[in-house]
Amino acid sequence: MNALTKPRLDPVVEMLAPKAVSAWNALDVRYGKELSTPEKGYLFARFILGLTTPFYGEGAPSLHLSACRNLLLRVLPPAEATQALEQVPQPSTDWVAKAFEAIEQIGLRDGQNLREQQRAADAASPIKTPTTPPRSIEPHQDGASA
Repeated sequence: MNALTKPRLDPVVEMLAPKAVSAWNALDVRYGKELSTPEKGYLFARFILGLTTPFYGEGAPSLHLSACRNLLLRVLPPAEATQALEQVPQPSTDWVAKAFEAIEQIGLRDGQNLREQQRAADAASPIKTPTTPPRSIEPHQDGASA
């Protein structure tokens, strides 16, 4: 594959990837034997949703979903990533049901912290790095003005 055919990487996803992988590793080590595969995948997806919200939450939902899927695919096989995004598993215990809610808030807090760190670094640097995802380009309708 040459440079012209390589897919364009989303710099925000690349920035969030180490945090996502670290969170997966912690989740797997701590709860790997206590949770079903769907529960663990869904917990991870909820964390990723929270993590990405400060960067994608006000943009196009398709871009937010794409970022979540990209981060899930860093550690989950494609079928498990799809299942984590599309199906809510029945929690095996009460604490798992509570964890489904709590982990998204943990991801959101981590995402907000990363967003603020990136903004502070950008403010201190003469070279600006991307802190927002690429925008979706909507096609013009016939007769519509830009």
